[in-house]
Amino acid sequence: STTPTPPTRLTNFDITFNGAGLSLYDKWATVEPRIGQRCTDLLQDPDCPDPPNGTAIHESQLTGDTVATVTGHQMEAGEFQFCYKLRGLQDWVTVTTTLTVGGAVWKDFDVIPPIQSQPYTITIRGLHLAAGDRYEILDANQNCDDAGAGTDVSGLLSGGGPWYEA
Repeated sequence: STTPTPPTRLTNFDITFNGAGLSLYDKWATVEPRIGQRCTDLLQDPDCPDPPNGTAIHESQLTGDTVATVTGHQMEAGEFQFCYKLRGLQDWVTVTTTLTVGGAVWKDFDVIPPIQSQPYTITIRGLHLAAGDRYEILDANQNCDDAGAGTDVSGLLSGGGPWYEA
């Protein structure tokens, strides 16, 4: 499980694994799910350009042998599978079917590149976008810390849960 649920893009959240026989140096990983493939298939796929080795569970994360809690984790927006590997075993197991991390995922421009003083459309797609979310267009030399109040996306949303676009 995760706290908060659902987590949002690039904000800290905690992951709690519940089971039996959890131990020091078990490993966990997140992968983008593929229909019909198990975690072991995904994590050992030779076509995967950078398969994760997993992250070891540390002593401070264990509560007995039934709970492991990873705190302060962050991820980009998207849908993921949690995989868990018990120490000493070869195969990974799928812990949950899907973890959804909300937030903007990608954008499209109808004119590439946009031309100064000419109209263009930007489409922002993401998970769990909602009325009250805001966007702002910044100069290339600025970062998100420089953003002001932004513009509300209410009235611009289309699609259906959990995927929306504005």
